[in-house]
Amino acid sequence: MNIPYVVVEMNPDTVRRRRRQGESIILGDIAQPAVLAHAGAAQARALVILISDPAAAQRAVAAGRENFPQLHIIARTRYVAEIDRLLTLGATHVVVEEYESAIEVVVRILVAYLVPLDTIATVERRFRSEGYAGIRRPWAEMCPVLPGKVALEATAIRVAPGSALNGARLAASPLRQQHKVMVAAVQRGEETVLAPEASWELRQGDVAYVVGSPEAVQGALPLFRGPQEEA
Repeated sequence: MNIPYVVVEMNPDTVRRRRRQGESIILGDIAQPAVLAHAGAAQARALVILISDPAAAQRAVAAGRENFPQLHIIARTRYVAEIDRLLTLGATHVVVEEYESAIEVVVRILVAYLVPLDTIATVERRFRSEGYAGIRRPWAEMCPVLPGKVALEATAIRVAPGSALNGARLAASPLRQQHKVMVAAVQRGEETVLAPEASWELRQGDVAYVVGSPEAVQGALPLFRGPQEEA
C-alpha cells in the first residue's frame, strides 16, 4: 500500500535474514525509548504492537504513549481480559484475536443456518459498533430477531452401482414427488450441471447435490444406494 514502515525485531537471526530480503527492519526492544526514536517514532503516525508476550506488549504501549504522545497505537492481544490494561497504558485501539475469532464463529454459524446475508451483516455490524464492551453482555441482546429455524440442508450423494436411480429421469424419479427433495446440481466427471432439467437422466457415478429437510434427505438416501450398500 506504499506506506513507509520500519519493523523492530529482537531476534538477530530474523533481522539478518529479512534484511537480506530487502525488509526495512532493525534490531532492538521496542519498549526502549531510544529504539523507538531510532525507528522514527517522532515522525511516525502509528505504532503497531504485534508482540505475543502480554507483559512485553504492555511495556511497548506504555513507552510509545509516554515518549511519543502523537502516535496512534494499535496493539494486538490474544484475550479480551487484556483490553483494559492496554487501553489504560495508552493504546488507541486494541485488536483481540479471541473477539475476532468469536465474531467469525457466530457468522459461520448463521451462514450454516441459512440466515439471510443482510441479517448476518447487521449482526456483525452491531457487534463491531458496540466495540469490545459488548463482549461483557450476552451477544443475543445485540442480535436482531432472526428468522425462524429453516429445516433445510444441501447434501452431495453419489449414485451407486445398482442404484434405483441409475438411468432414471429426474421427472420420473420419486425424489421430488415422494421424498420432497430437489436435485439442485449434478456433477458428472469434470462437468457440473446446475439446475438440471426434469428430463435429465441420472447415471451411475453421478454426484447429485440434493436440497431438502434433513428428514427428507435421509429418506431419499436408499434410492442412491446399491444392493450391497443396502445389505
